[in-house]
Order: sequence, then C-alpha cells, then structure tokens
Amino acid sequence: SSINSSINKDKVVWNIVGDGELKGYIEKVSMMWDNVCYHGYVENNYLPSIYKNNNLFISTSKWESFPYNLLEAQSFGLPIVAYNIQGIKDIIEDKKNGYLVETFDQYKNKITQIVNGKAFDKNLIRGYITKKFDIEAIYDRLYNLFVI
Repeated sequence: SSINSSINKDKVVWNIVGDGELKGYIEKVSMMWDNVCYHGYVENNYLPSIYKNNNLFISTSKWESFPYNLLEAQSFGLPIVAYNIQGIKDIIEDKKNGYLVETFDQYKNKITQIVNGKAFDKNLIRGYITKKFDIEAIYDRLYNLFVI
C-alpha cells in the first residue's frame, strides 16, 4: 500500500492473477483502490493477453521449486522482482533480467525504481531467457551426457 499511497499511484495498475488463501483480502483491496484489478484464477490461454499488457512481473512467493510463471513472464520481456530463493534464482539473474531481493523494503524500493523509469529492455530479457532455456541446447547437453 505504500507504493499506492505515494505519488506513483497514478503510474501503477496492479493486475493480480491467481487464487489462494488471501483471495478475500485481495478482493477487498481491489474494491478499495481503483488501480487494483483482481482477476482471480485465469485459464492459461488468457495469460498471454495479461502478460502483454504489463511492464513488470512481481512474484511474492517465498517458496518455489521451479516457477514456470517466471519463464512465461520473461518470454514477454517482463522484468521480475522476486525474493532471492531457490527456484527463482535459477531463472532470475539479479540486475540482468530482474531483481532478487531479501526484504520487503528492498522489494518496495525496486518496484518504485522501475515505476520511476529504471526499466529493462524487453528484447534483452526475451533474449536472455531464450538463450538460458534453449530447449535444443538442453537436449544436446543431455544427449551428450548419456551417449559419451
């Protein structure tokens, strides 16, 4: 709420997607703030239209194995702000294709920096993630691992 209470409120639209234990709280927040849009559960075929219409992806998770939603967001060139935890740091390289943070205050600071113009080049993000997770290169490495 501190970002929403600041001068940045008019620059930010929060699109919240997903369903879970905080659904009731998020629904209340979306009714209180006109720039908070809660979509709830969204079928996979509708996610690209949401990714395309945003400039940043925020992951609030403090536990992940391998978060495919980060790969999806990165394929649309979205920088990511997320906690520096296993799984997420396998995808995000701090300051290269997003930010890894340790505390909630760092989280807010990075979002504010991005809102105020410290942006990433979407093409560089797409290129980075495509190269890092190139399926053919991965298959070649696996093949060579087992054949040689």
